[in-house]
Amino acid sequence: MSNNFKADNPLLHTERLSAKQKIKNDYQWYKDYANRLDSQHYQIGYGYGDVSEFKRMKVNYDLFNDKIDLADFSYVCQPFGASVGELPARMVNRDIVSAKIKAMLGMEAKRPFSWKVLAANPEATTRKEQQQFSMIKDFVVNSIVAPIKQQIEMQAAQETQGRKLTPEEQQKIQAQVEEQLKTRTPEEVKKYMQREHQDPAEVLANQLLEYFLQKLGMKEKFEQMFKHGLLSALGVMYVSVLNGQPVAWNVNSMRFACQKSPDTYFIEDAENATCEYRMTPAEVVKYFGDELTDAQIDKIYSRNNTTGSRRIEHWLSTDSSLLANDIYDVNDTISIRVLHCTWKSLRKIGFLQYIDEDGEQQEKMVDETYKLDPNIGDLSIEWEWIPETYETWKIEDDIFLNMRPIPGQFKDINNAWNCKLPYYGVVYDNLNSRRVALMDRIKAYQYFYNIIMYRLELLLASDKGKKILMNINMIPDSAGIDMKKWQYFFESTPFMWYDPNEEGSQYADANTVAKSIDMSLVSDIQKYIEVAEYVRTQCGKSVGITDQVEGQITPQEAVSNTRQNLVQTSYILEPYFALHSLAKKNILQALVECCKVAYSGKNSVKLSYVLDDMSQQILNL
Repeated sequence: MSNNFKADNPLLHTERLSAKQKIKNDYQWYKDYANRLDSQHYQIGYGYGDVSEFKRMKVNYDLFNDKIDLADFSYVCQPFGASVGELPARMVNRDIVSAKIKAMLGMEAKRPFSWKVLAANPEATTRKEQQQFSMIKDFVVNSIVAPIKQQIEMQAAQETQGRKLTPEEQQKIQAQVEEQLKTRTPEEVKKYMQREHQDPAEVLANQLLEYFLQKLGMKEKFEQMFKHGLLSALGVMYVSVLNGQPVAWNVNSMRFACQKSPDTYFIEDAENATCEYRMTPAEVVKYFGDELTDAQIDKIYSRNNTTGSRRIEHWLSTDSSLLANDIYDVNDTISIRVLHCTWKSLRKIGFLQYIDEDGEQQEKMVDETYKLDPNIGDLSIEWEWIPETYETWKIEDDIFLNMRPIPGQFKDINNAWNCKLPYYGVVYDNLNSRRVALMDRIKAYQYFYNIIMYRLELLLASDKGKKILMNINMIPDSAGIDMKKWQYFFESTPFMWYDPNEEGSQYADANTVAKSIDMSLVSDIQKYIEVAEYVRTQCGKSVGITDQVEGQITPQEAVSNTRQNLVQTSYILEPYFALHSLAKKNILQALVECCKVAYSGKNSVKLSYVLDDMSQQILNL
């Protein structure tokens, strides 16, 4: 954790700072804010109650990957303490939960991924109204001209009576008929404008979005984001402009933290967010090469192999049950820690009242440096403080990059106070409580199932079946039958030879030569199997993922019952898909806004992509 955070910095005690104050002293305000968020990063994301959020999510991800922490089962495996030792069985994970998660992922993959871009800005609305007026005007004109055209056609038909029409005459009349068919009534015009008409801006935005959906693999990333949400209750994606190009990638939920209102599900509406990345030196240069100095590049490549040890020490001090290898992979400890800090602060803007060239009074936004000039028609300025999103990338503890407001924060004069973080996503099931993932709801059943199967293994190990207690004096040694030969006859034939007159033996009939002892535990084993099956079934029912959803349908089950089960399941699981759909909508909207930032002002850009029918589409911007 960085020690560079200056709590006594006077600039941090107020958010109403000018742009010059924020960048003075070599952007000290940005650096102090990033250091403060760095110091809060772990407490926000992972210090929650008795079990940290990091530990909770780590257990969930491990369970999905068929891995358990044996320390969680020590009270079962070592009931008398570690000094006494473990019971004669092995505690392993018998997976019953990953299929539930995969069923959800499969349903999401099969759901249609449809979208449409609509322009809602005033300019596009005006163009649509003009187009609608033009089409209605055409209808009115054609309605007036139609009787005249009909009279001309009748006159032409009379003139050509008694002879066959020439091909040119036929084409002319046909063209007139087609022109009449093209004319739409006002009702048809309204329907066309609502459902079919596309503004030029909408056409371009649809093409851009189609290109980046393919280039960035957004469908697969949305599915991965949904998987993170099911396992950690937090699905997040980063959407921004990097190196002049729109980018979008999935965020590791275990390394992300944010502070938001309890009344919203959406990450982009949070007050601040921090995300920790583990990058190799080459990746750091790839993403920030145009911002790094030569000295900073040399410093990044000179980091030794113990880079990750500082963070590992923090995790171990936070949760002693975690091992270093549970936090970072062995090969991950040589990477560079990159922390992206984003937050919302205030910016001073003015709402300027002025007279335009047509003599109409207008209003627009101006920055804090604007000076009122009555000579050009300015009337008045009303100053306001509005929220604005800022960012800083912090590499290790001493390199700060991209200290700036987030590019492309388009301000609508009617809603100037609305700004978003570059991290988009949702938090699942946190209404007036801590967030709960789907895996959290079925995790207890997985633990219970493992304990039952562990007990079942102990029973199977102690099950000896039926044993025979045989009087060894009855073996007929006088007939040359020793122990091995007697055992051979016992195993290979239905006969057991004995001699009641053998020396040293007492008289006994066949009923007293041997006794059968039942050491079988089949009845107890069957009870454990029934309990295990009950737990497995309840695991799915508790979240609405029944056996029918996983494709486990018995031949005796009626088709109507199966269909009803699937319908009921869709009702229970739909909130997950509905919330994820809203997140996808917000991300696509953000991607369109990033395209505006990336390509505005460029003279000529050509983008090409392949369509579903393997044809190539070339997009000229």
